[in-house]
Amino acid sequence: MVAFCDTNYFFFVLNSNNDTLFRQEDLHPGFEFVDFDLDGYNDILINWTSGIPESKSLILFDTINNDFKQVENFEDYPAPRRITKTDIFYSYGRSGCGDLNWTSKLFDIVTGK
Repeated sequence: MVAFCDTNYFFFVLNSNNDTLFRQEDLHPGFEFVDFDLDGYNDILINWTSGIPESKSLILFDTINNDFKQVENFEDYPAPRRITKTDIFYSYGRSGCGDLNWTSKLFDIVTGK
């Protein structure tokens, strides 16, 4: 499997036969493969450069269709972390002067939402 962002900022994931498993326009070229949901399959985290540290998009591997699905609105949950031994995650968003304020949201991922 290979992933890349072309010069027009289209993000692609191809399998070993060069079949397109995922294609999305306007995704940032900084990404990493990581098993985010701990299902044994690599997912893709897109790292955004923005005023919100650790803002990311998440593309999960779909084991049923053998392709990838982008999680809707994942960038609304900066610095996402799993709570140990659960399927629940939390976010940590720094804000305010000198990052004196912060927000945190609890969330789970159900069918890509």
